[in-house]
Amino acid sequence: MGTCYLRNDAYWPTMLDNPEATAYERNHAAWIEKVQKVVCSKSLKKAVWHNTQLITDNLIEEVEALKEQERQDIVVLGSPRLARFLLKEKLADELKLSVSPVTLGEGLHLFKDIQSNLILERSITMSNGVLGLTYKVS
Repeated sequence: MGTCYLRNDAYWPTMLDNPEATAYERNHAAWIEKVQKVVCSKSLKKAVWHNTQLITDNLIEEVEALKEQERQDIVVLGSPRLARFLLKEKLADELKLSVSPVTLGEGLHLFKDIQSNLILERSITMSNGVLGLTYKVS
């Protein structure tokens, strides 16, 4: 629904000139301002953030077209539903997950009904206990 987009487009542009922003925040803000962003949403009517394309329908065809034209990775930030959809439709080539040590009890099952084979290519444990996992999708 564009929820992640709405939070990010209001936050990151303010970090470029924010004197209280950390170096990480300023660097990430500079990167995210430059990168081409694609928002998939049925509810948003327009995307006003710099370098943003809005996809409201024909998601499979639009992602296939992006994969044909892009020379860089397509990254999904903060949208497990979109990531799950891309996996289910066999539009993902690689999956990078950050797994935080939090027990929620319920939520979205990322791999439910997914027919892809996931091959663990890399795993790292970060200093805060978060696991970084990279899977090849086949």
